[in-house]
Amino acid sequence: MEVLVVAAIAGAAWSVSYTGHYGATLVHLHGVGPQGNHLETHEDGQEHEH
Repeated sequence: MEVLVVAAIAGAAWSVSYTGHYGATLVHLHGVGPQGNHLETHEDGQEHEH
């Protein structure tokens, strides 16, 4: 059981680390700012459906 807990914590730590790295890449290399600069906008008023 302890091995599963350690594996889950390690997986969570890796996931947070990878997400932080990806976010930093978007901000510093691609110039996407916190206000969403350079993101797609729908100029014609249409909503994006999920």
